[in-house]
Amino acid sequence: MGVEDLESWVSGQFAGAARRLQVRLGGWADGEDAVQEALVRAWLSTERGTPIGSLAPWISTVAHNAGMDELRRRQREEAALLRTALYAQPAVVDADRFSRLDEVAEAVKALPSRQAQVLVLHYYSDLSVADIAARLGISASIVKSTLHRARATLATVLPHPTRDRSTKMNGWTIAGSHPADYTFDKTTESVGGKAIAQLRCTADSPQGFGTATQNIAADEYVGCRIRFAGSLRGGDVGGWAALWLRIDGPAGVEAFDNMQDRAVRGTTGWMSAEIVLDVVPQARGIAFGVLLSGAGAVDISGLTFEKVGTDIPTTGPTITEPVNLDFSR
Repeated sequence: MGVEDLESWVSGQFAGAARRLQVRLGGWADGEDAVQEALVRAWLSTERGTPIGSLAPWISTVAHNAGMDELRRRQREEAALLRTALYAQPAVVDADRFSRLDEVAEAVKALPSRQAQVLVLHYYSDLSVADIAARLGISASIVKSTLHRARATLATVLPHPTRDRSTKMNGWTIAGSHPADYTFDKTTESVGGKAIAQLRCTADSPQGFGTATQNIAADEYVGCRIRFAGSLRGGDVGGWAALWLRIDGPAGVEAFDNMQDRAVRGTTGWMSAEIVLDVVPQARGIAFGVLLSGAGAVDISGLTFEKVGTDIPTTGPTITEPVNLDFSR
């Protein structure tokens, strides 16, 4: 195979191959870029004298792999931005002002350098608190407090919603990054004598997440430990689905858990889910609901919201000791 063969393939098959790959990648990655990458690799192989048996299937395979690499990279970035957005303003992100979560990325860049560094390592690089502490040469408690401050800062600068979508069920609204892509309705089924509701993605190519949401005043629960629990069942969940619970104070988020480390993915049977958080004395509001990221649907049944004793452990991250008392960081 020589340069002439490559030129012949480009003139006769490039456009069709790029178009077919674009369809297979679902628009997440550029088919033309992936095929061009494959052509560069083919040319380099030719220059090195590495034989390529059949050019068309070789390019198809290499281009597909390159496209999948790009797809996975973009999905990891979307997931990281989503996780950051949820910690800052979970389930209440305006669809118009927060399209594709661009504001999250800009808000992260504007954070103090140490906060941005820790946030990126935790949510973008997916490092644990212990790993970040080891890498930066600081204590785990400092990492936790820095994450807490970063999330609180994001909560004050990220846009709040200007509207949401009502549902057919009293008390529930649909919010999220793309609320128009999701529906939340009661089904005709039941399980264990309890009604089933379903949060479903209706978009062909979903780009964000939707939530079924409630917001209440914290007065009744101040100083208490609360548990939000229920049963979830996944139906071809493309990203992840979970319950979420957030405690809001005057300065922003006081406590939050969205179950991402124990979320529903793919198709599952009924799974128990619960979140336990402390409602701090300064709490002003409590937000909670169920979240679906990406395609598919999640069924929900048997939701409970109750006060529990301190013998029930909390599920959200906590800060256990004071840090940075000398203001050196």
